[in-house]
Amino acid sequence: MAPAAPLASFTFVSLAGTPPSELGLEPLPSARSTFEALRAVVEPFLASASAAWIVEDFGNVPSTPPGLHLIYLMGHAWPTEDGLAMAVVEVGEDRVISGRELVELLGRFSRPEETIIVLDSCHAAAIRKDLGSYGAALRFLITASGEDEAAISLPFDRATRLALALASGLGRSGPQADLVRIVTEAAEALAGDGVLPGQTVDYSLQGSRIVLLRPGERGKIRRGRTVRIVRNILLASGAVAATAAIFLGARYRDGALILIDLGDLRSIAGPMAVEVWQEIPQDNRSVRLRRIPADGRYLRAWLPAADLLVRLEAKFNDGLPRGLAHHLVLAPRWSPIGKRIDLNFPEAAEVEAHPGMAWIPSRSWIHDRDVEPREPLQPFWIDLEPVTVAEYRPRVEHWLAQGKIRLDESMLLMSEQRRQGLENVGLGQVESLGRNLADIFEVVEEASAERVTGGGELAVGLGTEPCDECPTPMTRHEAELYCAELGKRLPTDLEWELGARGVDGRVYPWGNRFVPGRANVGLPEKGDPQQSLRPVREYAAYPSPFGLIDLVGNAGDWVVNESGSYERVFMGATYRFNPEDATTFLITPVIDENLTIKEITVRCAANSTGGKRR
Repeated sequence: MAPAAPLASFTFVSLAGTPPSELGLEPLPSARSTFEALRAVVEPFLASASAAWIVEDFGNVPSTPPGLHLIYLMGHAWPTEDGLAMAVVEVGEDRVISGRELVELLGRFSRPEETIIVLDSCHAAAIRKDLGSYGAALRFLITASGEDEAAISLPFDRATRLALALASGLGRSGPQADLVRIVTEAAEALAGDGVLPGQTVDYSLQGSRIVLLRPGERGKIRRGRTVRIVRNILLASGAVAATAAIFLGARYRDGALILIDLGDLRSIAGPMAVEVWQEIPQDNRSVRLRRIPADGRYLRAWLPAADLLVRLEAKFNDGLPRGLAHHLVLAPRWSPIGKRIDLNFPEAAEVEAHPGMAWIPSRSWIHDRDVEPREPLQPFWIDLEPVTVAEYRPRVEHWLAQGKIRLDESMLLMSEQRRQGLENVGLGQVESLGRNLADIFEVVEEASAERVTGGGELAVGLGTEPCDECPTPMTRHEAELYCAELGKRLPTDLEWELGARGVDGRVYPWGNRFVPGRANVGLPEKGDPQQSLRPVREYAAYPSPFGLIDLVGNAGDWVVNESGSYERVFMGATYRFNPEDATTFLITPVIDENLTIKEITVRCAANSTGGKRR
């Protein structure tokens, strides 16, 4: 073992500047309380008890005596295109500085060959790129996290996790303390404890191992007091979080630690952020809680245990939309089990291969009118919106020319042919005559009916053709052919339901109460124009939790029936249905009595392997 020697000085540096607000960084444990936790265990190894101080302004750094110097830096740091950045105070002024500038500041009051540096921040390992010649001579460097990692702390912590781990190791030491061993043990302890995520503590050492010595008898006298202080600190902090939480009240019980792994998604998108919303379906409301800029692969947040939507907002390089979200229903609890929620997203290649689709992760959810959650489905993708007439017409006309489909197998082509035929023989008035007759029946009902069933068309198939932006009416055969040609498939009824309502069992995509104007559904009020298909994006302001639009009313969606015996079924109802039947879970069979229903379209689905990373 290397010769033991006391520390000449201990400088705790608080990176106390104010980081940019758009980063959305969470508050850290108090720098003062972290300093006190460390000073209690470092003082016995100091040559002079007065050689420990805290620096909160780089313009006021005390001179240090010759000898081994421990510098502990704590605060926020974040990656930029130019490397690591952090906020400091210098001569009373806030400054955002680079890693290189930090090293220059350290060089003003330290000699690298006699210096131990601990950088306790997020993305701490990125500082290695900025050390230059100072780093080449630095005696010992300890970093609290990897380049793409966050240094985790819980809201009730008195000090950072690394500070507590190092304090524990020093406090248990005898007259001598092997720093490499203490750092190694701290790294193992912080690699993951089953509740909190791992963070990669690393070090680099120049020369022989560093062994600290408690000078004289002062160390023996202080050791018992130090152990007691450290024990009390640990009991009051995250090292025994489950016990401490009992005394620290409802904030712990009513919260959860959400950890998000974005993987390689930044390679296919511009600036990204995660938005967290609290869903209140009984009131048809959503409340935004947080916006977390995605400045690295890993994000974290302490959030209320509630009905939460964690949604990734990104502008993808190909300019096409995608829905990436996790819908969670969390219950308050004291137990640390379930306090940590790990959220992953699919890899970039899979996301890039599914434009215009929403990813639905595997999670327990409320089905039909159940009260208890059912088993999760496998993750899958589903179209954000149904195919429009303008998108579909060229494809079906091409199929007809190729002989892939017959005219009588296409709802759209038959409708257009029927219209053209009427115009060719001069019977274009049939439509208006049918409407006039329907209006007569409407007048008869007006005297007593609150809502009317008259109006519209009496001859099915002669009504107004859907607009180019409207959902495309399709036969079941067309829907299957369309999805298969795109390398997709029809969604199952369970997949459609989960995509439409999320995991909390809501009745409509936006909540539990029907609101007129949020969907094209229901019989017209007296004096209202006749019903017809409306553009797909007319109700885009009322999506499902996963971002799907135009789900209930308007046109129904073909699905594969896994829950019943009928072969041909659709979900979402149509504009001809009553609101109480246009729900996120009602399955409607297509049988002989309603073969004339022609407002059924398709949104396709695809399998997913995403979200399975550690």
